[in-house]
Amino acid sequence: MANSTMGDERQFEDLQAIFDETLQEILQIWENMYGESQQKKSSRLEFIYKQVTDFCNELVQQELDKKHALISRIEESLETKSKMEKLLQIKKKIGEIDESNQMPLAEVDINLLKLIDDYNSIVNSRLEMLKSFQQKEIRLCFILSKPVEKFILENGSVPSEPELEMFQKRIKDMEKKAENVTDTFEKKKAELAQLMNELGVSAETNIEKSAFTENNEMFPISVKNLDKLEETLKYYQNMKENNKAEAAALRQELKTVWQRIKKDPQELAIILSHCIGISVSDIKKLSSEVNECRQIQKRFLKEVIQEMRNELDVLWEKCYFSQFERDCFSAYKTDVFSDDVLTLHEFEVEKLQQYYNTYNETFKLVKIRKDVWTKLEQLERQAKDPERLFKNRGGQLLQEERERKSLEKELFKIEKKLKIKIQEFEEREGKSFMYFGINIRDIIENEYTEKNNQRQKEKMARAHRHQENLVLRTPNNLRPAVSTPNLSSNSSVASYKTFQENLDPSTPNFASTPANSGSKSENKSKTPKSRIP
Repeated sequence: MANSTMGDERQFEDLQAIFDETLQEILQIWENMYGESQQKKSSRLEFIYKQVTDFCNELVQQELDKKHALISRIEESLETKSKMEKLLQIKKKIGEIDESNQMPLAEVDINLLKLIDDYNSIVNSRLEMLKSFQQKEIRLCFILSKPVEKFILENGSVPSEPELEMFQKRIKDMEKKAENVTDTFEKKKAELAQLMNELGVSAETNIEKSAFTENNEMFPISVKNLDKLEETLKYYQNMKENNKAEAAALRQELKTVWQRIKKDPQELAIILSHCIGISVSDIKKLSSEVNECRQIQKRFLKEVIQEMRNELDVLWEKCYFSQFERDCFSAYKTDVFSDDVLTLHEFEVEKLQQYYNTYNETFKLVKIRKDVWTKLEQLERQAKDPERLFKNRGGQLLQEERERKSLEKELFKIEKKLKIKIQEFEEREGKSFMYFGINIRDIIENEYTEKNNQRQKEKMARAHRHQENLVLRTPNNLRPAVSTPNLSSNSSVASYKTFQENLDPSTPNFASTPANSGSKSENKSKTPKSRIP
């Protein structure tokens, strides 16, 4: 403090010396300029006196303004301090001095700001603790299946220390109850999993799936869900009792029928050793054996032919045969079961199997394209749902958009490969590739046509709604002319045609129809810019 005072005195002395030197220099200048003319010197002295006085007054005013601003800030800080002390129900001194002592205003300002920062830290700490308790309460109330109780604060929006302690005690009581619910829930899940494994049934509902995983997101722990879990458990317990009775009856029936047809008893023992449980698969096996044993030996040929027919059904589905193509094999429907009929079936199965192996990749591409197209349509339907904006969780909308773009790229690649494979098929077989009796090119083209027609309808509907809104908002004498979009019936076909040309300009489109004869430039301008026409 002493060093600071000595420094200030030295600066004042330097300032006085500068002022004296300046005056002496001015007097010397006047002496050179005006000589003995006292009148001119007095006039200049009066001017300098006014300039110096005004400057000093301005300096004083500047310092007074700073002082007033400091006082105003201190008053605001004092008011804030008072409000926060009332809110927090605490009170602290400003600095280390008593009320009777004096403190520089700048130091008062600094101490007040520091004190307010301390109060703000206390407020934030209490609010964070309150928020943490509220989040825990929401989670615990969900587990306990009870409504969330509103925590009322007596002193505004910031809880007091006693209020936080009371809230914390309530949370601990709820945690104990929730822990009991969780333990019971996990025990029931384990019991359900064991029972389903014993019955050999696969999990289909969220309740059943949750029994085989530690993750409870798909079926969260709660009292309500615990009731549902117990209902499911009771259902499978009843199923277990029914399966026991049914399995026992089937085993007895199998033994009886086996003896009637005089088959090897050791073979029966092997079959029964493989079906010792009460699972669904065991019951199906037992039932199948019973049905097989009911057939007499002379019907063995019929069973073989029927099995061949089952293979034909599978191959026809894999090769996308129409009913007409299937009916071409007339031996399929005959009631005569002879060696000749069996030979015809074997030949047909062998021919179809070879046919499927030859074009296996083409068949798979058709299926993959159908799955991707179906998924894209599903995403587009979801995108049109106005409720999706209110159900966005964890960035679901962004995830759907990324998935849609990815599927569009995948569809483009699949159709490019599929076009090449279909062309190879047609060149080799000399006929069109048919999908259950319909040309695959026509199917793909129709899908794009329907999609674009739907888009045009939606576009027209939006334009119509827009026009109606304009009419409602515009006075009768100022009604604007709204043009209806010029929609071409060839737009969807042109979209598909553009897609085909982008694939391979040197090869023909999937299909050529009269609708494709329209202007290329006109159609292209009306096709959405997308890899999906």
